[in-house]
Parts: sequence; C-alpha cells; structure tokens
Amino acid sequence: MEKLPPEITTNILSRLPIKSSVQCRCVCKPWCEILTDSKFPLIHLNQISTISPDILVYSISHEILYLDDSKEAFGRKPIKPFKVFSENFMHNSFYKKDSIVLGSCNGLICLAKFEGPLTPSNPICIFNPITETCSKLPDYKDPEFEMPTGLNHKRFMYGFGFDDSKQEFKFVLVTFFSNLSEVQICTLGDSTWRRKTGCAPDVLNLASRQHSTAFVNQCLHWVADVRLTIPIIVSFNSGVEEFDFVPIPPSNKLRKLTVGVLEGHLSAVDYTYVNYIHIWVMKKYKVKESWVKQFSIKHDLICRDCDHFFCYFETLKFRKNGELLLLCNGRDFLSYNIRSRKIMIYKIEEDKGRATVTVAREKLYVVVF
Repeated sequence: MEKLPPEITTNILSRLPIKSSVQCRCVCKPWCEILTDSKFPLIHLNQISTISPDILVYSISHEILYLDDSKEAFGRKPIKPFKVFSENFMHNSFYKKDSIVLGSCNGLICLAKFEGPLTPSNPICIFNPITETCSKLPDYKDPEFEMPTGLNHKRFMYGFGFDDSKQEFKFVLVTFFSNLSEVQICTLGDSTWRRKTGCAPDVLNLASRQHSTAFVNQCLHWVADVRLTIPIIVSFNSGVEEFDFVPIPPSNKLRKLTVGVLEGHLSAVDYTYVNYIHIWVMKKYKVKESWVKQFSIKHDLICRDCDHFFCYFETLKFRKNGELLLLCNGRDFLSYNIRSRKIMIYKIEEDKGRATVTVAREKLYVVVF
C-alpha cells in the first residue's frame, strides 16, 4: 500500500465503514494525513451513502452501547453490544451523576447532567463514540425571567443539528416560563451563545419530548400534544435559525404521534388506535399531500407486557436485511418483516430500564474539539 499513489489509497480508504476508517488512522502517517484531511469526509460520504447506519443506544445505566446492524448482533436475544463506552470515559464531570441525552446528529451525541427535574446543567458535552473524543460547549446562562417569589418552574426544550450550508453543528436550548421564552444557540467551536427572546412558539412548551426526535432537511422536530386536539409538529431550521410548523398526516382521529427519520424523510408513527399503529412517511418535506401511509401493524404483535394505551413507538431505520426497525417504550427493538408481516422482539442485554436510542448516520466529520 505504501507504493500506491495517494489518490488510489484515498479511494480505497473512502470505501471503508466509519469504524474501520478511524482505526486506519493509526496504521501509518500517510494514512493518518489522508483520513484527517478536510476534504476526506465528503469523499467518504459519497462512497458510503448507501450503507445502512449503525445504532447507538444510551441507557439509563450511564453507558453508551454501540450496536452494529448485523445478522450476528440481531441473531441473539437479548442483543449484546460489541462496544460499551462508560460514562467515566466521556468526561469526569459525569461521574456518578444522572445524565440525559439532549440530542444527536450525524453520529455525535449531546449530553448533559441532570439538575432537578428535566433540567440540563453545565457542562453540555458533545461526544463522538467513533473517534472517542469529547468536547464541552461554553456554559450557558439561565434566563432571568421576572418570577413571583418562590416560583421557579421552567421547562427546557433542546436539539442538536447541522447547518449544511456552513458545515456547522449547532445546539439549540429553549427555556419557557409561563408565557415567556428565550432561545439560546451555540455553534460547535464557538465560545459564546446567541440569545433570542420571544421567538419560540408557545405550543412548543407542550411537547411530549424535550429533545428533538427527528433531524431532517436541516430541521429539528418536536411533537406538541395539545389537549383534546390533534398534535402539532414544531420545527426549527438550524440554517436560518427560525421556528415553523410541519403538517401532520391526514387522519381525522389522530391523537398520539411520534416523529422520526426513514431513508432521509420525515416519518411519523400514529399509535392512536387500539388495534393498529400506522407508519407514515413525508415524501416531500412540508407538503401535507406528500404524506404516505406505508405500514399498518397490529398492536398485538408489537406491544407486550403492558396495556396498549401506555405503549408508544418510534421509527429508527430500515435494516440491512430490509426489515423496519422500531423502538417500543424505550426498551424493546422491534424488527418488522415487510413481506411476511412478522415481528421479532429484541431486548438490550442487561436491560436496566428505558433507553434513549439514536441512529448513527455513518458520516465522518473532522471536528476540532
């Protein structure tokens, strides 16, 4: 390999999976120079765009479990991860502290400690489980709203996205108090936060999940559960840094909804009904008429050990074998065979509770931490 022209070596390395590419940096200095060149990620992305992404699972036992979408990994019950990252490894500041996932994007995971109920505290860290690097964002300042004495009930929303036009990662933190709101935005690598007051829609405060559950078209997405009415999908564009709304699937009785990403499109799971869950895909972003109902799956096949009323579902990805992978109640993987309409249920090894699952999109970025 040492005698090969650099362009041929680059072509060969660009066809490797992410994990192998990172490992190859240690082989020799010429390979390291190729793999850390700022142009390599784009070459690599063009070569592996059809590769099915792996899965990252962050469990409440303070560990990151890295799962490979392979026949071997999903051939066992329960699933055993091939690599586990302890919380001590990520950063000493997380030691013996409760932590939460604030978002993920392109394989990077955003984490913070718990400070009271559902409140993130400094430092907010960005962790790359592939390169095993971790970085802190600058400390954010808690908004100083004028509040009655003794009352300090705030609610936070957050998301982690990527601005394609500027090739920048951004973290957004929204703070609500009563009818007041403040948005803070930090670009990875910057030393300060940008603050905007009153630009977040009030309905976002009603989102069932504090973290964005779908990043597509440069936009973060939350589902707001408006009592006795249909859900509302709120979006935040990480490029222009503005909020907007996305039309929901065309269903008159829709009440329970989660959003995700399938093959680069916004997806939604409607689990309103007792007998079935319906999976929708938005083929053209923000066009209501482009919602297509792709699957309807019987509740009895996928919900176990609990009442159907308390089940919730999230789409994760299409697996390498063509099956649709979902998450039920944050603890079970459901692999749905589209042809046979059969379901395989997998539990994460040594299950200690519910987990936050995010998908690594197999994109390699040279990020300076």
